[in-house]
Amino acid sequence: MSKLATVSLCALLVGPTLKAQCVSSTLFVGGQVSPALPPLEPFVTPALYVDFAHPATATISATRADVSIVGANPFIVQFLAVRPSGTTYTILAKSGSFAVNPPGSLIPSTVITQSLELNPPLTFSRGDVLGVISSAPLAVTYADRPGGYEVYSVSTFNANVGDALPQRLGFVDRYTIAAAVQGQVACAQVPPAELLLPAVGDVIGVAHFVTRLDAAVHFPGIVTQPSVIVILLDRLSNPDSAHILGGAFNFDGSGSFHADSIATSLGISPPFFGPMILQFPATSQEGRGGKTIFATASATIVAPNACNGGSISTSRLTTAQTSESFPLTSRVAALPSRRQQSL
Repeated sequence: MSKLATVSLCALLVGPTLKAQCVSSTLFVGGQVSPALPPLEPFVTPALYVDFAHPATATISATRADVSIVGANPFIVQFLAVRPSGTTYTILAKSGSFAVNPPGSLIPSTVITQSLELNPPLTFSRGDVLGVISSAPLAVTYADRPGGYEVYSVSTFNANVGDALPQRLGFVDRYTIAAAVQGQVACAQVPPAELLLPAVGDVIGVAHFVTRLDAAVHFPGIVTQPSVIVILLDRLSNPDSAHILGGAFNFDGSGSFHADSIATSLGISPPFFGPMILQFPATSQEGRGGKTIFATASATIVAPNACNGGSISTSRLTTAQTSESFPLTSRVAALPSRRQQSL
């Protein structure tokens, strides 16, 4: 079950017309919990795992935790709210420790998933990340976005609020820990839906690489003209620090947007290259949901062709596309759960 979406509770109001109104939404901190698999990089336990790929997108009081571990023996697990600040990470809050007894007759390599109630709730602010201390190895899922997770050395479960994270044992960027917490928030706090296009840009060199962008939405009942906010993290100008570029584009009457050149549409000059995030504000207005969001970026590489006297010809086409579909009454915002890239 994916933990990347928000789940909404809606009430049906009776009046001149029937209207679905969002009451609250469930937000998650953490990634997919199952199906999960044993980690390829086992670490000595107990250990502290920190998920940097799935931070909190709003202030959340988490009342439930889900975690998948590897093993058939009893284990202890504890959940932490960790706050990044520059290059340091501080323990902001912690839950109690949970002693879990797996069902009997399990083989040692079994992956089991456990749901636990957090009482009192564990509070996360926007940008905080999830930490998990476990005496059993945490299971993992394939990474659905950049960020990865880090593992830190701990000897006990006496993590103190305000402490910096202990000695790091390792960093893994190909997988995500199979753990997440969740809590209810008001619909007004739900962030807009986002889609990630992993590689876009406009580069002029021996060849000219230029990206086209198409996006389409279907939002029933939206009165105002929907728009898409484009956030580009340019890593070409400074590979060590992302240069953030952005702009907002309105969809036309058919609910779509098209740009032959991202550079032209953003009003910037090439070269630039990096991942692009598309935000759809209409998904967070009054808790509204949409049926479908779809975006595709096709990057055409144009290079000199010596066979016809040096004229320009298209030599290769690369595409990266992302889509997200969700019912009107069940999810009002989501980060990408499916991503495809081909060359």
